[in-house]
Amino acid sequence: MNNTNLNDFDPIMNESIDNLMHYLSMTEEEFHKWTIDFNPDCKFFIDDDLISCVYTDGDEGVMLIKDVGEHHTISVVGQYCDINMKTLIKIAKKLVFMQDGLSTSGDIDPLFKVPK
Repeated sequence: MNNTNLNDFDPIMNESIDNLMHYLSMTEEEFHKWTIDFNPDCKFFIDDDLISCVYTDGDEGVMLIKDVGEHHTISVVGQYCDINMKTLIKIAKKLVFMQDGLSTSGDIDPLFKVPK
């Protein structure tokens, strides 16, 4: 019997709040205010020429939708994150549209690259 932990297969599942703040170039205070303002929102970022997104439901819920090359992974950071299917589909369509634009133009505004 194999005792492999599922987290061994996908390091994205272990994203931390610190990583998300780094991706978005936000301080802890900025990030906290953003995630508790009762206003669902998403912010896009570029890392290794791939466009990804951090979504908040505005009530402490946070989700990372990360492009890992051949597909996207979706992971909740923390205990929960509420999102309706319509919003998730809009985000997915925007990610595909922006990635197509990035691959043809080389840059998209107002996205920013993750500092190394």
